[in-house]
Amino acid sequence: MRGALARHAQLAALAAVLKVLLSQRGLHEPYTGGLGSTKLYVLLALWLDGPPRRSGDLGQCLRGFLLEHG
Repeated sequence: MRGALARHAQLAALAAVLKVLLSQRGLHEPYTGGLGSTKLYVLLALWLDGPPRRSGDLGQCLRGFLLEHG
């Protein structure tokens, strides 16, 4: 995860926003079928490592991630 955080400055901010969204909907606890922090970070890191269309703008990154995985 340190490598992913070093490669993508927006990773921590995106994860924080998504963790809040998941928590608001009760989808943040892995033992109840939700998505835990580690899996969320891995999913975000893989998405950010994807095609070069990933923007540095946090809003665009969040929108693109949600469109693809929401």
